[in-house]
Amino acid sequence: MSADYFAVFDNPSYLNNLELSNRLETLKLPKDWDVITITESQYVFTKRAAKIFIDSTLQFHLPLKTFLKSFKILKVVDINTII
Repeated sequence: MSADYFAVFDNPSYLNNLELSNRLETLKLPKDWDVITITESQYVFTKRAAKIFIDSTLQFHLPLKTFLKSFKILKVVDINTII
């Protein structure tokens, strides 16, 4: 079984897959979201965004939030703006 998105958390026990799915379903996200910024070290990526992100870099030396802003083709949504 393949997920439609994946999460990057500084604390892997932050949420399990079911909790994450339930929380995402209750948010009023734009239909075309690519990345959700939860905190400076917690993100959710769609498969499309993950592929673009991984294919376009081998390494980076910026905070992830700053680096993601350079991808103009990705729609990055800050969770704090939709709650």
